[in-house]
Amino acid sequence: MRLPAPPRLAAAQPRRPGLPLPPRATPGEAADAAYGWAPTPSPPPPPLTSTSGARLLDLPITSIRRPLAKSRPNDAAKVAALAASIAEAGLREPIDILECPDGVFWGFSGCHRYEAHQALGREAIACRVRRVSPGTLRMHLA
Repeated sequence: MRLPAPPRLAAAQPRRPGLPLPPRATPGEAADAAYGWAPTPSPPPPPLTSTSGARLLDLPITSIRRPLAKSRPNDAAKVAALAASIAEAGLREPIDILECPDGVFWGFSGCHRYEAHQALGREAIACRVRRVSPGTLRMHLA
């Protein structure tokens, strides 16, 4: 099936001095307009305050349980570099925290960022907190 030829565009009118220039259409936009197609709008970006149902909170470092901290040593050079970066520009990415129904916070990732905050003497850290069931927590602890 062949598409009909687009209608002829009107001849360009000379611009009168003092009037703003009309916006120029790209070839694709001109073809869309000629066939009467409307552009598909992009979906809005996700909000910065929530990621997949998580809440962004500043939690006291002492309230976060880290069961893997003793079994997985962190790279001291990476912790020092992160501490310098956080001191200069702040924490760019919150750490991920799981919250159980009993209100206890568990951290399994973000170990270097966590230790960098400790090295800087910070009392709180930005966290992406997600509520989980006790079963989900057991899977992380296994």
